Parts: sequence; C-alpha cells; structure tokens
Amino acid sequence: VVVGVMPARFDYPIGSQLWAPLKRTIDGLGKDARDNLRMIGFLYIVGRLAPDVTAAQASDDAARIYRKLAAQYHLILPDRRAVITPLVNQILGPTRPALLLLGTAAGLVLLLACVNVAGLALVRAHSRQSEVALRRALGASRLDIFRLLLSEAAFLSASGLVLAVPVAILCLRFFVGLAPPTAAGLGDTAIGLRALSFACGAAAVAGVFAAI
Repeated sequence: VVVGVMPARFDYPIGSQLWAPLKRTIDGLGKDARDNLRMIGFLYIVGRLAPDVTAAQASDDAARIYRKLAAQYHLILPDRRAVITPLVNQILGPTRPALLLLGTAAGLVLLLACVNVAGLALVRAHSRQSEVALRRALGASRLDIFRLLLSEAAFLSASGLVLAVPVAILCLRFFVGLAPPTAAGLGDTAIGLRALSFACGAAAVAGVFAAI
C-alpha cells in the first residue's frame, strides 16, 4: 500500500528510493533475531510530528517509550536514550552555525554599504544646497524635500535590488555546483519567495535609511 510519494528532489538519506515501515521488517524475523536487534546501539527513524506537538513533547514521549521497552525486555543500557532531532538540523549538522555566521556577516556588509551610500548622499546633498534653497523659495516644504530625497534613494535601492537578484541566483548555482555530492540537501537550495521578500524588505529599509 503506497501511502505517499515524495518529490524527486527529496534525497534523505542520500540515494534512498523507497521507505517502508520498520515493523513489517521486524515481524518477518525470528524471535532470536528480534532479541539481537534490541541490543543494537543505534536506530535512526524518520517520522512526522503530530499536529500541535512540539519536538520537546516528542522527546519526552520517546524517552518514556524507551524506558518502558527497556524495563519490558530487561535491557541494561544506562548510557542509551531516545533523542528527537529536527530533520533540518540532521541534514545541515555542523554547517548550521556557519550559515548563521555567514548571514550575520552579510547583514554587516549591507549595513556598511548603507552607511557608505548615506555618506555619499550627504555629500551630494551638500552640493545641492542651492537647488534645495531654490525649491524652498518656490514654496516646497521640508516634507516635499524629504519626499524628493526619499524617491531618489528608493530608485537607487530598487536598482540595486534588480541587479542583485540575478547575480545572487548565478552565484548560488555556482557554489552549489562546487559542493560535493555527499552534501545532503544542497541540491534543494534556491532563492525562494521568502528570500526575495527579505531582499525587497532590506532594499526598502536601506533606501529609507539612506534618505534619512
């Protein structure tokens, strides 16, 4: 009975093409083989959390089930326990802190770029003092002047966004192509809607920051 079909890009563990319930495999073994299996030091199970159940609650349930089985089958294994780990942490492993550090570094570079653009905007504004004075003399308010500067900064940040997205897509394809085939999950890496939304928000904030 087929209960579900995963997308072709789902490759966990690497090279897997079929997932089957463990119970059917164990039920086909003899009693001695099942008893020997209980002494295995590790067993990886991929599951899905029930609705409204957190990973911490699942960990508590798994620990309770493990203690019950250990008592039922007289397993003296004090150093073993059941551990629930989110699949994304299992796939990324030690690379997750590095990715977070890389994201932080990118944010600092963006902040530095905003400061540089704001400095250039100040220099340009200083050279436009006569223009601003003329606009004020013709009746423009401070709000009108700010709207002008904001529209210019918005155009600048929007232009940067339009140029940055294609460059980011090309760079992402390049770096993913350099990754070894054993790097699980990297094939799914893409610039999706959330990344584009963040880029648009960052561009808007940068434009306002530079204008102010």
